[in-house]
Amino acid sequence: MRKMLPCFTLALFLCGCNLDMTTFNSNNQHETDYQPYLNINGKTYISLYSNDESVFTKDLLIGEVLRNVPIDENTDDDFSSNYLEKGTEIYSVKENLDAYLVEDATNDQIRIYHTSEDMEKVEELVDAETNE
Repeated sequence: MRKMLPCFTLALFLCGCNLDMTTFNSNNQHETDYQPYLNINGKTYISLYSNDESVFTKDLLIGEVLRNVPIDENTDDDFSSNYLEKGTEIYSVKENLDAYLVEDATNDQIRIYHTSEDMEKVEELVDAETNE
């Protein structure tokens, strides 16, 4: 029995290492997990949260996505994204934060795009709103 436990543990470990994080979208196309990003004025903004307009307030239209790049491609081109469709409108926020709101037509959400430096501020604001 003692010899079985290490074998069983090793088998579990090997099976766990082989998990496939692949999904298929509504068009039955192959997808993998990735981080949505948006490039604006030489900075990369990431999206972790959706916004129900109670955390951040949409302000001015600053532009639109000019280029959608494949998810496995990185680019520094301004107004490019690996997630948002070309033509998606981008808005500044009224709150004092380096962040943008984008109306994501693919799933009817307003997403918050922020820099990695502002992640802690965004988390605090989102947590404060959800705990009220």
